[in-house]
Amino acid sequence: AGLKRAANLATLLGNADVTHIFASEFKRTQGTVSFLAKAVKKEVKVISAGKAMEQLDALKALPAGSVVVICGHSNTVPGLVSKLGGKMKNLVDHPKYGPMLDSKEFNRLFMVTVPGVDGAQVKAVELRY
Repeated sequence: AGLKRAANLATLLGNADVTHIFASEFKRTQGTVSFLAKAVKKEVKVISAGKAMEQLDALKALPAGSVVVICGHSNTVPGLVSKLGGKMKNLVDHPKYGPMLDSKEFNRLFMVTVPGVDGAQVKAVELRY
């Protein structure tokens, strides 16, 4: 099932002009983006799931107009989207991690558009694949 979702993700984002791909240190996240990385001829940059600020700093250092795919975890994605200024719905409250994705859902994709200096609002859109 995971390989099929990875192939579907590559099909969905294969023509999205992806410029950068990030995943955590776990084989599962790297496997999820492996088909996409091959399709768009990009290397996957690995940043530890426990280093949220390093991930955020890496994103902020990218050039304007970058199209980035990040494969994270149910407890890391909500924090990253929030730190970028986006809002998410349908989260579950975990006593240790706070708001997080349901750990049984693997098909949620969040597209966060971070505006330039023009003062536009951050937009976060949820897709399912």
